[in-house]
Amino acid sequence: MAIFIKTINRVLGAEASGVNLSSVLSEHEVAAILEAFDRHHVLLFRDQKMDAEGHERFAGLFGILEEVRTAPSDGARTKHVMYVANPVSYTHLTLPTILLV
Repeated sequence: MAIFIKTINRVLGAEASGVNLSSVLSEHEVAAILEAFDRHHVLLFRDQKMDAEGHERFAGLFGILEEVRTAPSDGARTKHVMYVANPVSYTHLTLPTILLV
């Protein structure tokens, strides 16, 4: 599958599509993602379905992961991934904030 990188704007970065982050990525896919991250600093991946192990595997592409030091019992899914959500509602919109550590 080919990865497509579309610049959104200089502030936000770019949107990456054509990749399933829950699968094991090829060397070509990893290189394309790292190059896009280096160039744009922020990447948006829409509609990804990932479990905690998938998040951990993906985050590990960017460097050594640190262990989560404190987390609510239902927040830490692995020793390296913690989900933090704070939904903000605007009429029909809900925007969760997700932090991957």
